[in-house]
Amino acid sequence: MIPAFKSPAGDICPDTGVSSGILSGYKFIVVPSHSPQGENLQGKALQDFVIDKIDDLKGQDIIAIDVKGKSSITDCMIICTGTSTRHVVSIANHVVQESRAAGLLPLGIEGEATADWVVVDLGDVIVHVLQDESRRLYELEKLWG
Repeated sequence: MIPAFKSPAGDICPDTGVSSGILSGYKFIVVPSHSPQGENLQGKALQDFVIDKIDDLKGQDIIAIDVKGKSSITDCMIICTGTSTRHVVSIANHVVQESRAAGLLPLGIEGEATADWVVVDLGDVIVHVLQDESRRLYELEKLWG
């Protein structure tokens, strides 16, 4: 439940935390729920967490590439292979659900519609889940390694 109280200052949108003007004289304040585990999931701990979640659903050929100094958007890319479109989406969704359960909010998820290559952006770690054909075609390991 989102806490609300009367305030002449306007409303804060519960989903985004952005002021949305006056709505019935109530002000909504989003109180993020952080688990102690989520706050500690950074760097190597986040990488290990993601690899463990990929392994839960039998992702194949999991590798982590340190891209510090090579990329301005992330520190690590984790790449794995799924055996089918359904498997690729399942792995990506599992990583997202478990991250949220641990108090992490993914910054973005792309590619679920085609499910040939799904990207999950967790900030310090970006997860690439690809089918074998796409992995061989794009050779991300060669590009970033």
